[in-house]
Amino acid sequence: MEMNWVDSACSFELVHEANGPGNLVFAEVERGGVTELFTRFGERGVPAEKVVGNVVRKVRRYCKADAPVGEYLADQRLLPLAIGAPLGTGGGEFRTLDLSEHAHSHSEFLRKFLDVDLQVEMLGPDVVQVRVLACKA
Repeated sequence: MEMNWVDSACSFELVHEANGPGNLVFAEVERGGVTELFTRFGERGVPAEKVVGNVVRKVRRYCKADAPVGEYLADQRLLPLAIGAPLGTGGGEFRTLDLSEHAHSHSEFLRKFLDVDLQVEMLGPDVVQVRVLACKA
């Protein structure tokens, strides 16, 4: 396998009479108390190797980066931190892969509707530190 994982770390399941258009590749990576999930659905006309290759690239990118939070989990972490920040019970920071477009949009939305400051600092070529702080009155 492309990830050089031991056979016991992988499983394959063949489902007959499935309603989907093809295969599903699902990788689960546990490290540092965080579990990151990587999923890709097959599409008609797209070779299974290409579907697997997409997941492998994402897993390698995540494992190479010194960031416990993946790019799709990052946008989900923003809301609870932002809601608690003005109340003095939240806020915080985390290290993640460079933010997705959705996370950037989500950040702008939170800045407009909650009394928070979201700061993003580049720490490396593909890693950022995100800080969610209450705005000073």
